Amino acid sequence: MSSLALRHGIIVPLLVLAVACTELWSPAAQAQSGDVVVEGVRSQHSSQDPSAASQVIRRDELKAPGSSAGDVLERVSGVEVARSGAASDRTTLSLRGSSAAQVPVYLGPLRMNDEVTGAADIGTLPLWILDRVEVFRGSTPARADAYGMGGAVFLEPKFPRRNVLGAGLGVGSFGEQSLWGRGEVVSPGGGEWRSGALVGLRLSRADNDYTFVDDRGTGFDQSDDIERTRENADYSDWDAWAIGLQRSRSGARVLTLVNAFSREQGVTGLASVPALASRTRRQRLLGGISGKVPCGNRPGARRCEVELATQVLESREAVSDPRSEIGIGPGGAQNIGSRVQQRLRLALGSGSFDLSGQVDATREALLVRGPQGTAAERFSARPALELLLRQDEHLSYGFSGALPVLSTRSDARASDVSAGSDDLEPEGKLGVIYQPVSELSLLLNAGHFSRRPTLGELFGLSALVRGNGQLVAERGEGLDVGARLGVGDRRGVSLAVDGFAFGRWSRELIAYRRSTFGVVTPFNVGTARVMGLELAFQAAYRDWLRWSGSATLQDPRDTSDDRTLSNDILPYHARLAASSRLGLYAPSHGRLPRSELTLATVYRSSKFADPAGLIVIEEQMRWDLEGELGFEDDHVVLRWALRNLFDARQFDLLGQPQPGRSAHVSWEVLW
Repeated sequence: MSSLALRHGIIVPLLVLAVACTELWSPAAQAQSGDVVVEGVRSQHSSQDPSAASQVIRRDELKAPGSSAGDVLERVSGVEVARSGAASDRTTLSLRGSSAAQVPVYLGPLRMNDEVTGAADIGTLPLWILDRVEVFRGSTPARADAYGMGGAVFLEPKFPRRNVLGAGLGVGSFGEQSLWGRGEVVSPGGGEWRSGALVGLRLSRADNDYTFVDDRGTGFDQSDDIERTRENADYSDWDAWAIGLQRSRSGARVLTLVNAFSREQGVTGLASVPALASRTRRQRLLGGISGKVPCGNRPGARRCEVELATQVLESREAVSDPRSEIGIGPGGAQNIGSRVQQRLRLALGSGSFDLSGQVDATREALLVRGPQGTAAERFSARPALELLLRQDEHLSYGFSGALPVLSTRSDARASDVSAGSDDLEPEGKLGVIYQPVSELSLLLNAGHFSRRPTLGELFGLSALVRGNGQLVAERGEGLDVGARLGVGDRRGVSLAVDGFAFGRWSRELIAYRRSTFGVVTPFNVGTARVMGLELAFQAAYRDWLRWSGSATLQDPRDTSDDRTLSNDILPYHARLAASSRLGLYAPSHGRLPRSELTLATVYRSSKFADPAGLIVIEEQMRWDLEGELGFEDDHVVLRWALRNLFDARQFDLLGQPQPGRSAHVSWEVLW
């Protein structure tokens, strides 16, 4: 089934793409287009860092009911999503064969990676309030407070634009229910300042009682397989937002953002040995205020802008295990992470260059309560500089660098930390853009990046997960070269294509090993190398047909000198990934509503689940069908989706079963 689906889901679309290219480059097509500008296809790369390999997911692709952040992000080339159950369970992502801890994820201005594992749980990130998602592969824009060894992900919330009230509800398979409302207010123009505010609240829950095949731990013997219903997998959560924006005629801007999130859910354990009474509660509170003012801008003068920003983040997770089903014990455990950050940024610019410098001062803290408590904190200052030079209309260079300065300690064991964990480690990147003609850009990026061990890795999480104060930072270099092509216009076929070849070399990777019976400890181990190719494209025919897709071929290898295993392929990384979305769009006509219909597919090849290569998670392919109807100038919108259309077997990162076919419907009204 999967091989047949792969041939029809990927090879056929690539043949169609070849036909589209032939049409675009024909003399008739070029004569009609005049100045070749891709108007029918929206730009699929970010303007934050023009030389970087990036991809943008916009608001209309984030609205489908039943979608999670993981469902949306796995469409992007180079992205791998690792799930631990249903969409509400812990979900992380990696880029270009990296670990999840090597990819900073930002919600608005705030980095969401925790100080426990260093990874961000994208299963808790909201889609309903987002305006767009920007994914950078291999490079990170200078405005970030950390360079990611694999790249970075930015989730940008909506900002108030008009006076509107909205409400909606959704239902779906496995007991899914949701209810949300939002309001936007914008002051009338005419004065020196124009203000706006947005507030929103969403409530959701699900039983997640889907059925699955339990092999009873005998994957090679199907005679004892039985069908079971997943238990203790329900969840309920709420998510609230408040955003304020003020702009002046002189160019000043003040932005405030507050978000609160809470989720309570069951902890299911393993499929063969389920946990029936364990529960977890996660909470998040973030807030920030940012002010930008021009500094001496005059007509014809150089651009000058100063930004001052303050950001606060606190996250809590509490786990109860009354029956000792997951090894924590009746006393349970809790961790509290916090981050307070202050930023000062100055940007200067003219026609030939843009220069910006910023300093981020941060305090991070981790408090672990349980059988073995831990209290730790880290202070850091990170000066960074970015310079963009435009040599001429065809060639430009981008340079950026940073020098983080850290001080880490634990109140309980201040002497346990090695100086190596706080060593100075310069970071930086070079980007080059050469544009021989307006339709084609040639790109090059090279950089050196690092990741400090988290407070949880240094000082431990519990009696079973110990810390190691002698850890040093993971280090690595990355290089990619690529091309970006855009041709066509709105009157016919339009096409935009990005292609990159990349490589990344990593050292001092942080892994875990068993030190005594039942106790694991992190340590620095070995080296790794990942090489690969990426392709992303968007094609459109006028305004009613849009087709996009991506493909990633990578070779992730363990290159450690002391490796004792014959297998050198890194676990949990698929070597081939591909996705495709084909959408039909029809405007309203008479009494007929505006309509959309989208067919999407995602493919992942098989991958190893252990370093020895003995456990294989088989290849997976999923088809989704989505639809949308807009009535009364989109004041009433009905959306529906069928996930996993052909009910293919899906597995999480441990090889545990995930939901099969599911249906979802949502209804939204705007006043």
